[in-house]
This record gives sequence, structure tokens and C-alpha cells, in this order.
Amino acid sequence: MALDVVHEDADVLVLNKPPFVLVHPTSPEQKETLSHGVAQHFAARGVHAKVRPVHRLDRDTSGLVLFAKSAVAHQRLDRQ
Repeated sequence: MALDVVHEDADVLVLNKPPFVLVHPTSPEQKETLSHGVAQHFAARGVHAKVRPVHRLDRDTSGLVLFAKSAVAHQRLDRQ
């Protein structure tokens, strides 16, 4: 899956989500979600991190989605 990376640093990954793409799978059969794309992105770069979306957008909605690269970053962003 091609990702539109807006920003990436040691703590966060910001993506521009296109419409009609799920952030999370809603069933085990779904393999083309943003979370799957992020997992592939991390693996390709040797990043050993869980996929931690800080928020999500509805399937039909486009816009920026923020992923934390660590539990600490996720916790701090979630508080905000």
C-alpha cells in the first residue's frame, strides 16, 4: 500500500488518509487498511514498533491521521 507520508520523526508518523480506506480492520479478512500499510512501512524501515493510531477517521473521510511510534508518545498525544 502506498502511503502519503506528511511527516515522520522518531516519535510520530503523520499520514494523509485517502477516502474509502479503513484505519483499522473490522474483520480478519481485511488486509488493505491504513494500519496494515503502516505495519509494512515500519517493517520496510526496520522500525520495531506497534501500530498505534492516536485517532482515526471514518472510512469515507480523508485527512491527516497521526500514529505514535512508542507507548510513551501515544500516551502523551492521547492526553492532549
